[in-house]
Amino acid sequence: MNKTRHAKDALRRTNRALKALSNCEQAVMHAENEFQMLQEICRIIVDVGGYRMAWAGIAEEDENKTVRPITFAGVEDGYIETLKITWADTERGQGPTGTAIRTGKPSFCRNMLTDPNFTQWRSEALKRGYRSSAVFPFINDGKSFGAVSIYATESDAFDEEETKLLTALADELTFGIVVLKEREERRRAQEKIYASASYARNLIEVSLDPLVTISPDGKITDVNIATEQVTGFSREKLIGKDFSNYFTEPDKARAGYKKVLEKGLVRDYPLAIRHKSGKVTDVLYNASVYKNEAGEVQGVFAAARDITERKKTEELQHENIRLEAANKAKSEFLASMSHELRTPLNAIIGFSDIMRLKIGGNLNEEQQHFVENISLSGKFLLALINDILDLSKIEAGKIELELEKMSVPETIKETFTLMKEKAIKHNVELKTEFDPEAEFIEADKQRVKQVLFNLFNNAVKFSKPEGGTVTMTTKKEGDMAKFSVIDTGIGIREENVGKLFKKFEQLEPGINKKYGGTGLGLAITKQLVELHGGKIWVESKFGEGSTFTFILPVKAEGRKSSARLIKNLS
Repeated sequence: MNKTRHAKDALRRTNRALKALSNCEQAVMHAENEFQMLQEICRIIVDVGGYRMAWAGIAEEDENKTVRPITFAGVEDGYIETLKITWADTERGQGPTGTAIRTGKPSFCRNMLTDPNFTQWRSEALKRGYRSSAVFPFINDGKSFGAVSIYATESDAFDEEETKLLTALADELTFGIVVLKEREERRRAQEKIYASASYARNLIEVSLDPLVTISPDGKITDVNIATEQVTGFSREKLIGKDFSNYFTEPDKARAGYKKVLEKGLVRDYPLAIRHKSGKVTDVLYNASVYKNEAGEVQGVFAAARDITERKKTEELQHENIRLEAANKAKSEFLASMSHELRTPLNAIIGFSDIMRLKIGGNLNEEQQHFVENISLSGKFLLALINDILDLSKIEAGKIELELEKMSVPETIKETFTLMKEKAIKHNVELKTEFDPEAEFIEADKQRVKQVLFNLFNNAVKFSKPEGGTVTMTTKKEGDMAKFSVIDTGIGIREENVGKLFKKFEQLEPGINKKYGGTGLGLAITKQLVELHGGKIWVESKFGEGSTFTFILPVKAEGRKSSARLIKNLS
């Protein structure tokens, strides 16, 4: 089994590397410039190849032998800023990237948790879900001039076949970089000024995102159509203006620009562009410097990605979390208030019952009527408070199921016993039909009895004046036990079925006054069934009766609800 799985994993990795290679060949073929190509290759490695993150960097020939990041794709979260990699044979050059550039050979970190050469980058890498990496150098005329680094979420992710394909990808990328460099050199040789201007225009116009080039002193030197659209100004009016004038926070924009000039690259820098009409567009900027042949910074190339809709979605998610917290606080408040109300209410009911039963002395007829009203009203209010307390506990996530192996027939019979007197009073016959296959389930017996009592009570309460029958059936269906309470009562209108399990819903005007009830019983019933991992529904025909059906898992294993096993279920 393990060999088969490993073989499948190896095949999957090989296939994703092969697919990435194929797409990269197309990207290299159609690339217009080095930055665009590197950006696209990194995207393909992540989106098509399925890797966690990829970035490309160039080996500088400065005193510190710095590796300068160019672009990246995937889950990066500021990781590249923490690297400070060199390709020199020093401590910070012993990682996969420095080693690959220095030796001219692919370098690997098979397991970031244990690799001693990866110690100084381990913490930041693990935070972002990286577990292994592979680095493939760009080599031209026998010399490394950069590398592409690929990160995976699993250890030992790069096997021999996958490595061959990724090496071919790096070779293809190297070829593309060299070709593009040679093409650029020819253009400059033919007509330097014209070629430079033409290259810049083509570079920014190929994108649907707002793109802009900015001089070292912060003046706009070129824009594309998308930038014209997002600002409301034409290219002619934008060129030569201070770039920060078109953001809602100019100081923040200038700070970001300064960061680009200092570090050479900025990723996902949040800003908001202001249209001349006042409309604001939230964007994330990726920007890098561009230099001349002498290595002197000539300006900054910046690309913006519109995240307005994404930001709205995030704000809605935050609002939903806030509302959920408010709802939970409400439920906790109701639970607290219910406890406070029950203490004096029990005293009122107790003393009214003493008076009603004439334990403290005789009452005249009018006094007896008053006392009975006090007792009935108190008991109704107590039932309402108890229901609110149950519902608020469930909504606040404070109900803990005590799961045990329970007898279904026994539980139903015990509940029928509680309903016997009321059934006789309403001339309702109680019947049962048990499936021996569904004799035992693992559930909270008291909560199941509460569900059954609510359904039996409603079935009897809403019986016809001449009486009727209430039939309880059980049936095992797969790994679920099915319970049905079938009555011959007044039934429910089709348009009212959707209201049944909602809190405080009244199906017909005056029906609660006529039949009694808090309007919470079925809402609690639904919550308790779902807390067990079950489901409840109703089928009804007005004037003929209703069938309430709910299903519960036979076994408690894998139950997602908050539950506690209180007995040995073996």
